[in-house]
Amino acid sequence: MSSSLASTWPVDLRVPPRKFPLVVGGLVVLFFGLGLLINLPIYVLAALPIAAALGLWIMQSGKIATFVFIACGCMLAFGKGTTNSATAGGGFDLAMAGIFSLVTMVWIGKLLIVERRSFTYDPAQLLAVSYTVWGLFIGIGGMLWWNNPALDWAREFFILCPIVLIPAFYERFFPADSEHERHLHRFAFVAAILVMVWATARYAINIATAAYAYQIGRFTFDTSASIIVLLVCFAFTLHRVKWIPMYVRIALASFCVGTLVIASYRTIWAASVLSVIVLFLIAPRTVWSSGLRFLLILGGVLASIGTYMFFQVKIFQVFVMMQYQRLLSSTELKTDPSLVNRYIETDIVWDYIKGSPIVGYGFGAKFQLFDWLLGMSFDYSYSHNGFFFVAFKTGIVGFLLIFTAYFWFMYKGFRIARDLTESPRVRALAGVGFCYLLCMLVSNYTLNIFAERNVLIWVTLFWGFFLSREIAKKKKANSEASTEVATLS
Repeated sequence: MSSSLASTWPVDLRVPPRKFPLVVGGLVVLFFGLGLLINLPIYVLAALPIAAALGLWIMQSGKIATFVFIACGCMLAFGKGTTNSATAGGGFDLAMAGIFSLVTMVWIGKLLIVERRSFTYDPAQLLAVSYTVWGLFIGIGGMLWWNNPALDWAREFFILCPIVLIPAFYERFFPADSEHERHLHRFAFVAAILVMVWATARYAINIATAAYAYQIGRFTFDTSASIIVLLVCFAFTLHRVKWIPMYVRIALASFCVGTLVIASYRTIWAASVLSVIVLFLIAPRTVWSSGLRFLLILGGVLASIGTYMFFQVKIFQVFVMMQYQRLLSSTELKTDPSLVNRYIETDIVWDYIKGSPIVGYGFGAKFQLFDWLLGMSFDYSYSHNGFFFVAFKTGIVGFLLIFTAYFWFMYKGFRIARDLTESPRVRALAGVGFCYLLCMLVSNYTLNIFAERNVLIWVTLFWGFFLSREIAKKKKANSEASTEVATLS
């Protein structure tokens, strides 16, 4: 790696050519042996050595490894990795997660042992990493003491890879206001739009497979992408950042609203409205007029298109009535069948939490769920309540680690969004990050963001952005202090 490149990308991920076959062979034996030990299925055993070799091979390319793995993470959102066994990925999904884990282990090892540097400069990120380490050990203990299935443990633990990898990579390899960072932002925004387009294209497929009408969109749309694009369009207009034309922003925002409505998540509806309101309120009052203008135009466009389609397209009329009835059912807190089912699930998980409150039961652990709608009981590893899910899997210790880190990052985003010394673009993005984290926190009550890898990818990208801004601010303050001392002397 050249000296100019090394100054931008300070840690060389490459393995010396002579040692490459030995390292790959060792990892193949290690992964295959561990897979046999914990009885992983044969297709996963076959995928792990391939993942190990591919991961090391990609790392040989130096700086491109960062782009590749963040790109893989964003694109994996198409697969919507989840702990819910009904919609979780298979062997390929686990293999890609294995690559993430491999890169993380090699990079951290070289960083701490060879380069003798700190893994991260930020205590909030250390708390988040500590949560994954804690989850790793508790998960292994769960397999030994509670007989948790190894495949379920691997699926749930690998979903946490973005928490370790993305903020640390961002903090070190994407300096604030650098061209690398701007490329990453463009890529993430385009990836979010592609996710929405892809989901819309798949929407018709689910009509024939969904068990309930409202599930047609639920199993298709990644609501995170829609929320982020909507917030970016609004924030950039609110802060008067020169960007794409207004009509394109309105078109994208209208598309986002449409996908959010189709997704049929009532909690997301409420959380999205809340995040837009908060994004408006935390902005300086001098720019409120721009935000109000954007919202009025967006509301007029949606009302016009909606009114025309309601009276001209019969299927759209049925769809609107269905969503309206679903919205009204939210007021029936004691009688709505879906809500009653969630209450039963929450009570069952809470009883399990009281049985092991400190350490939980480990990733891969299951509880016996009674489904009131189906009238049957079965083992289940997924909880819709994300707060209970974390406590059930990792106990009070894991709960405090991850949510302390989460709120700490929210505070970082809020502080940057309110800092008038930052550029309008930075304040807009920080506001989007803060409001997205707020939206996901509210949604976590019923949608469990810590079991969805695609959500964690977006969450940790914003964490990385906040870390990068803080580092830049500290460097600027130190530079100014040095200059002042030099002037006085």
